[in-house]
Amino acid sequence: MTTTRDSRGAPGGRLAGGTAQGVTPRAVSAVPGLPAQHGLLRSAVLHLLPGLLCLGFYLATAPLFLRWGYPPLMSSIATIPLIVVPWMLGWLTLEARRTTGRWAPMDAVSYREPVPFRRLVAWSVALVAWGAVAFGMADALGAGEAIRGAFAGLPEWFLHPAGFDAIVAMQAPQLAVFLASMVLFVGVVAPVVEELYFRGYLMPALGRFGAWAPVFGVALFTLYHLESPWDGPVRFLVVLPMAFGVWRLRSVRLGIVVHVALNTLSALALIVAVLAAR
Repeated sequence: MTTTRDSRGAPGGRLAGGTAQGVTPRAVSAVPGLPAQHGLLRSAVLHLLPGLLCLGFYLATAPLFLRWGYPPLMSSIATIPLIVVPWMLGWLTLEARRTTGRWAPMDAVSYREPVPFRRLVAWSVALVAWGAVAFGMADALGAGEAIRGAFAGLPEWFLHPAGFDAIVAMQAPQLAVFLASMVLFVGVVAPVVEELYFRGYLMPALGRFGAWAPVFGVALFTLYHLESPWDGPVRFLVVLPMAFGVWRLRSVRLGIVVHVALNTLSALALIVAVLAAR
């Protein structure tokens, strides 16, 4: 992939007529090679507001899902089609309309450079392997449980929304819906939409910070997951290299591939474990 350097020294795509590849002229900021930039406060709001909406829905509906025979995690999964997708794709669509005059959400996504297939595979394999190792080590060391201790006053269903024994004991119809939702929404839908929004739109809008843009973006992405703060440290360590790869390659495709792979593998591992235990 041929790249140039912008005025801050960050790798950027080919420039044609003064605009970055894949970015329309009305969306480009005064900084060469970068889209319109966000202030840190605006970026924090756009990162955290959907997380606050999801947390509110989760707190309000998790007890209902318990009554219906589902683990509380099902409430969190429900936020994906009900809040995450409408908010993130809706915002991208409105931003595209504002900057390009078209109702096309991909127009608001800046990192769309083509990446050679072998390079994409190499980066993806390395990042998925790192994620699997990091999550595995965190589980083995009990990192999440140690951090949960700081939230000891919260309800048990909030601290452990996906108790394995409770999932195994679910009735067959509810179990089928739960596992299918895990694969579809957690494994595929959420990763694709989140990568377009967080790494494809919000992170480029912090591009003036150069290599610090992925750090700031991932820190805010970690805080966005308000319903599981105990997973924050390992989530940050897993996502940061992926975000840096997206920044370096100028391609959100890498984030989508890695995020989908990690979430889908986690969902499939749960399915195997549950079916083996029944």
